[in-house]
Amino acid sequence: MIFDTIKNYELYQGVSANLRAALQYMHDNDINRMEPGRYPVADGKVLVIVKKGYGTRTEEQANWENHRKNIDIQYLLEGREEIAVCRTGLLEKKTEYDEAADKQLYVNDGKGFRVRMSAGDFLVLFPDDAHATCLHPTDGPSTNNKAVIKVLIEE
Repeated sequence: MIFDTIKNYELYQGVSANLRAALQYMHDNDINRMEPGRYPVADGKVLVIVKKGYGTRTEEQANWENHRKNIDIQYLLEGREEIAVCRTGLLEKKTEYDEAADKQLYVNDGKGFRVRMSAGDFLVLFPDDAHATCLHPTDGPSTNNKAVIKVLIEE
C-alpha cells in the first residue's frame, strides 16, 4: 500500500512502467474536469474510471475486496472519505476469486485500519491489500468525486 498526495507522484516512478504511466496521467491531467466514464491509457494497461457525485457509506454497506490482475489506485478529486485496509491473509474469504471481475470478497470483523482521504490524496492498493472504499469520514457523510485507476500488473 502507498498513501500520498499527487504532488509526490515522482517518488513512485520506479515501481513499474504501468504504475508510472498511471501516476504521470494523474499528475498531467485535471481528471476532476473529465466527464464520468472509463478512459483507457497506456495502450489499455491503465484504465481511469471517473466517478462524480457519489455519497460515502457505512462500513456495513461496503464490500471488502482485493484484486489479483490489477493494482487499484483510489484518487480522491473532491470531498472526503475513508478507506479501510487489511492484509488479505488476516481475513476470511466471503467468495472465491472471480477472474473475469478480478475480484475476491472478504468478511472483516474489525481488523485493519482506516486511511482518511482528502482532495489530491491517492492510495495505491496491491493484491494483498483488501479494502473497503467510500466510507464516511469520522466527521460525517460526504459527496465526492474520484478516479479509480486500474493498473495492469506486469508479469
